[in-house]
Amino acid sequence: MILKGLGQIFAYADSFRRSIWNYTITRQFEYRFERNCLQCIVAICDVKDCEFYICVRGVKNRDGMIVKDFRGKHTYSVGEECKMRQ
Repeated sequence: MILKGLGQIFAYADSFRRSIWNYTITRQFEYRFERNCLQCIVAICDVKDCEFYICVRGVKNRDGMIVKDFRGKHTYSVGEECKMRQ
């Protein structure tokens, strides 16, 4: 499933995790999970001060997860960050 943004519903937490993994590979940046459980998943860019942030939460009375907060602005790629650290 492609990551689209706010309001998007994923059938399972694993389908979101797969989508964020594909999204970051396509856009060439590394991420990490700030929170990673069945009720809430928060992923951020691994580079300090980058604004990328996504939060998905479980949907009440239904299976699945919904994107509640999404800041898709990303300011670094993997190569740029490596150059910055040198």
